[in-house]
Amino acid sequence: MRFGLFPVMLGREAAGPETYERHLLAGLAAIDQKTEYHLWCLSQDAADAAGDLPPNFVRHVLWPKTRWISMSASLPLAIRGSG
Repeated sequence: MRFGLFPVMLGREAAGPETYERHLLAGLAAIDQKTEYHLWCLSQDAADAAGDLPPNFVRHVLWPKTRWISMSASLPLAIRGSG
């Protein structure tokens, strides 16, 4: 199974929302090593902020870093391109 996540607060020092996203990823990593998780991040800083994750987590950095452009244009294209 494949699952995609778009953590928009990672790497932004966003306190509670960023903490939630980090703990969500850590929790998924702790209980599921079979599902292929794709993290669609807005920057390399966000991808790095996800921390150490097992190999079933694949990080993608979208361009541009502007969230509204990435959500409406580059994210759908990147998902389609990843199969």
